[in-house]
Amino acid sequence: MIESDKIVLAELIALKAKGIVLSQKQEEEIAHLLEKYPASKSFIEDIFKNGKIETPFDIRKIKMEDELARFQATITSDQLPWRRSKKIYTWAAVLVAASLLIVIGIKWTQTPTNPKYIVKDNTYGQKNDVLAGDTFAKLAIAGQDTIFLSSNPKQQLQADLTVSNNFLIYKKAKYTGSALAKHALIVPKRATYQVELSDGTKVWLKPDSRLEYAVNFSSNERRVRLQGEAFFAIAKDPDRPFFVNIHGMEVKALGTQFNVSSYDGSTPIVQLTEGRIKVNGKGKDLTIEAGHQVLMQQQGLATLPLPDTEEATSWKDGFFSFKNKDMKQIMNEISRWYGVHLQIDCVLDNKQYEGGINKNASLAQVCSTLKDLTGYNFKIDNNTLIIKKT
Repeated sequence: MIESDKIVLAELIALKAKGIVLSQKQEEEIAHLLEKYPASKSFIEDIFKNGKIETPFDIRKIKMEDELARFQATITSDQLPWRRSKKIYTWAAVLVAASLLIVIGIKWTQTPTNPKYIVKDNTYGQKNDVLAGDTFAKLAIAGQDTIFLSSNPKQQLQADLTVSNNFLIYKKAKYTGSALAKHALIVPKRATYQVELSDGTKVWLKPDSRLEYAVNFSSNERRVRLQGEAFFAIAKDPDRPFFVNIHGMEVKALGTQFNVSSYDGSTPIVQLTEGRIKVNGKGKDLTIEAGHQVLMQQQGLATLPLPDTEEATSWKDGFFSFKNKDMKQIMNEISRWYGVHLQIDCVLDNKQYEGGINKNASLAQVCSTLKDLTGYNFKIDNNTLIIKKT
């Protein structure tokens, strides 16, 4: 018998495959179930990133009518955490759901197939290697199908929306008084993406990040909401200040460049490389000039010098920077970019390091560099990175 929560996961993925925008609750349910059933992650990534369904069985030998009837018979209203409305499944969605149920519900005698980014290591002595992430994102538009974005030289998505050289570009426009349609650009782990908003502002998003914004900003301000980390190059517009809202903090700018980081469990930080910004948080306002940074600590906002702007710009320029980062920060960045689980078998020190490496390097190459830099030992075991102290 397949557990009911596996059926829930299969049904939710089927809905996403149809292009239906899920609610926040449903997205959270998927995230929870993927953590519970990690074997399904690579299968789902292939569906949404590559548009392919690869299964460990011969689809041509399956009687789809029988499989559909069997699948629908297993789904009862008391198994689902919300009341289901009547759904009509497309064949593609049924295939996704049925395939996923088989992938996560049955023990196969065949050797499981690793994700394509897990490859053989012939250089660094690791059990296997993990390739770097790629250019990929999802564009969520209320009431419309989700658009999946990947490496594409040029593509016309809508009349006012194109992709060019891995940038999602909105047609430049002033506020016309029409409704402020909202979009959300969602960048998962093992991915990065860039967007040029309708005012000309450019944003580089790091892995595991989400940016919410209006297609056309209002006549008196420009406002976005960020989860995760991004670098902003704000288009100058004295009449419309630009606001970035993150966890408990707000950044106000007119025409500046800065990096904002606010992952769950980490200290929110704003690093300014050009111009001037005002930061509000914990009931306090701080104005900083280029070459400074603001941290939101438990006791309130704190401003510190930014010793090297490379800390803020390195990602968009194509490399990891380890400067002024401790091992926990470095490991979290690696986990997000390579999509690996961390198994930390020692106490990580608080020492801050120097150096960096091209972000397109494989994980084994990064581990070799970090071993020389930090003195820790790193072992790659499929999709897990094990850290030990020498």
